Amino acid sequence: MSQTLLDAPAVLFDFNGTLSDDEGVLARIVRDLAADRLGLQLSADEYETDLRGLSDGEILRELLRRAGDAGRAGRVGQADVAGRAGEAEELAALREELSARYLEAACTGTLIRAEARELVRRLHARGTRLAIVTGASRALVEPALEGAGIRELFEVLVTEEDVAEGKPDPEGFLRAASVLGLSGRAADVVVFEDSAPGLEAAARAGMIGVRVAWDEAPLGVHLLDAPLIGA
Repeated sequence: MSQTLLDAPAVLFDFNGTLSDDEGVLARIVRDLAADRLGLQLSADEYETDLRGLSDGEILRELLRRAGDAGRAGRVGQADVAGRAGEAEELAALREELSARYLEAACTGTLIRAEARELVRRLHARGTRLAIVTGASRALVEPALEGAGIRELFEVLVTEEDVAEGKPDPEGFLRAASVLGLSGRAADVVVFEDSAPGLEAAARAGMIGVRVAWDEAPLGVHLLDAPLIGA
């Protein structure tokens, strides 16, 4: 097992709230979207407890389910074909608006902090294999990485579109390890995550999970030679 980050053959980063210090932005967008489009009032605690760490699609489907239960979205939850088609259309519309609102927020200035970018560059310079494993869509992640000038440093990008099951299922992490040719060395791979579902997924993949919290445990080059908990 890797003893420090410098010993790891690969480092896998979650995106929202981890590599990108944007969880607060995403939470606000989701809550505003729920209110504006579905008439659904979602508290900050509800987002944190029920939605944080889920994929974009899972978050939006949960909002539609709650709106349907509350009688605010008549098409949602109906068993007939027309009802299912209506739900699919609403989901697609919500996804498009979520993307538009997120990209508008992201373009005002990079949400990937300088210290996170420097950590990625230092790891890449040392030959560490790098990947992103996220429940966000590729359409959101790619522009953010390009804007931060670090897209080319990641060999693998596993997004919502690439997996059948989101976190806490380990599918995304296992897929990244497989593409990197490290399936047999999962115990040496380090995962940076900010959410409970993400950390559970890392543990289920047999990898070393490291919690990130930008207000108390941020990413940065100080982590390069810090002992890994459990190593």
